[in-house]
Amino acid sequence: MSSELERQVVAALIMRPALIDASDGISTQIFSSDTYKRIFSAIAAGRENGRPEKMDEVLLGEVGGISAAEVSRITSGCYCPIPENFALWVSRLRQQQAGKRLLRLSLAEAEALVKVGEVDPAKMQEIREAWREIEDFEAGRDCTQIRFARRKCSEIDDKPIRYAWKDIIPLQLTMAITGPPGGGKTLVAADASARISCGAAFPAYHDGEQTQPIKGKVLYISSEGVPESILRPRLQAAGADLSCIDIIEGTLTKKKELAIFDITRHLPDLRREVEKDAEIRLVVIDPIASFMPTSINDRAQNQVRQAMDLVSAFADKTGVAVVVCMHFNKDSSQRAVDRTSGSAQYMAAVKSSWSVVHQKGDPANRRLLVPQKSNIAATEKSLPFTIQPFKYDSPRGTIETARIQYEAPVLVDAEDLISPRGQPAISMTARARAFLREQLQYGRKGARELHSSAEELGIRKDTLWDAKKDLGIIDEREGYQGKSFWRFPDGKGEE
Repeated sequence: MSSELERQVVAALIMRPALIDASDGISTQIFSSDTYKRIFSAIAAGRENGRPEKMDEVLLGEVGGISAAEVSRITSGCYCPIPENFALWVSRLRQQQAGKRLLRLSLAEAEALVKVGEVDPAKMQEIREAWREIEDFEAGRDCTQIRFARRKCSEIDDKPIRYAWKDIIPLQLTMAITGPPGGGKTLVAADASARISCGAAFPAYHDGEQTQPIKGKVLYISSEGVPESILRPRLQAAGADLSCIDIIEGTLTKKKELAIFDITRHLPDLRREVEKDAEIRLVVIDPIASFMPTSINDRAQNQVRQAMDLVSAFADKTGVAVVVCMHFNKDSSQRAVDRTSGSAQYMAAVKSSWSVVHQKGDPANRRLLVPQKSNIAATEKSLPFTIQPFKYDSPRGTIETARIQYEAPVLVDAEDLISPRGQPAISMTARARAFLREQLQYGRKGARELHSSAEELGIRKDTLWDAKKDLGIIDEREGYQGKSFWRFPDGKGEE
């Protein structure tokens, strides 16, 4: 019987056949299932004939006799690991199969000993070799675990960082635009897309500096369901050359139905598209969380980092600038670098991040593009901008939208803008009580939803339960083992 680990290995190879080169120890022998052996053989043959980025169902059917339904079953809920982790998967699977082989040989020899009353020297040698193989695994001597991609630093050629927008949007790297929902992130991304599409210069970040315009095509991956009403008008208002910008709303199934773009599966296909068109300079993913598969826990650091590393590898291999949009969480007491919603690995994986925040008390209602994090440049100043209404006529009627206007850079305390200080310190339990009062003031809510929102704010589960007990909150369940809801007793929603 095959293991779940076997399925994960095969699914990863279907989604990303190039992983077959990540481990020298992989072969048909490590699979116990005949189906998996046929799939592996088909993938190995496919890699020798054209090296496809992804194994499609037709090719698997032709070479391995695998149905589309079987491919769907195998890949359901799986994701592509980075090569190092895939090599570890293969190593563990080899260790698993070595254990099964040892057990099988030992049982067979025991049966033979009972029947004939003597030991077969050749079989005993096989058993000893199987034991040594397992001992090597346990001692960490498996070849797939001890090979390092190692280079002398003196042999690595250094290279300058190139920019689409000097010190802000680097080429060949990933940059993030963060901020609260509706704060202006998409307007900033649309403005950058428009400037690149028509070769317009970006605002200078340093005094007296002239930015070098860069012209090219843009791929804008958007979860906005109505680009006709929002994204396209914003791009036009920003002065974009619309013929140089393609909006990717998802992928198309064989039945021409729209499916969600999945960064863990579709980046190899997107890379192939980009490599076919040398004029593409920018890829925007807005927002990045919308394109994570449901199999990935948004707060699981290892899963998020592996997915984000695929985005970084895409930028590195294609040489384009990649801009990803992210939302703030609700906890303004956290450090600026920790304000991004979900796992901290969203922020850790990008090389630079800029936040869109309001400039409070400003009569012009300005926003600021504030440096949140940078691993590539010294970024101290912020860029103020205003959001201006814009109206134009089209054959379908008058279109009302908005565009941004940048002003000269200013020196401000970015940390104070993103995570204002001076708030009175309160205990975590007090924060949890305040959170529950706010969430339940209008009625009951699902316990799972409350736990998820509290975790996003850094409130631990045990702290939340202590606050629940302090406030006398009732936990009620719908049906046997049904969904759990929390609510205040009548008249106790607010103090």
